[in-house]
Amino acid sequence: MLRALIRDWRRAWGQGDFPFLTVQLANFRQPMAYQPSSAWVYVREGQLSTLREEVNTGLAVAIDIGETADVHPRNKLDVGKRLAQWALARTYGQPLVPSGPLYRDFVIEGEADEKCREAWA
Repeated sequence: MLRALIRDWRRAWGQGDFPFLTVQLANFRQPMAYQPSSAWVYVREGQLSTLREEVNTGLAVAIDIGETADVHPRNKLDVGKRLAQWALARTYGQPLVPSGPLYRDFVIEGEADEKCREAWA
């Protein structure tokens, strides 16, 4: 849906592939050692795949600044700084690193917890 939104806004406004920045869903609730299913995981993954599939898009990760009791983190400053860093680097050409590294893949080696293997099968 996010990709469709971006494409539709770009089409409607007729300004080409203008920059589009997204804030990834922050963490919320108490962390768990193992969580078999979460709708938020799929939304975050969709946000990340949009970053990889749509040109001129940025993603500010906010999972590290969330609140356990509030879906909207209070720390707006760091979110704003992350968005600004991308915009300054990619839109305004300043010599900055636009964001942190992106996760690529993993390999399960040796013995692993059965729940872990099931989750990633």
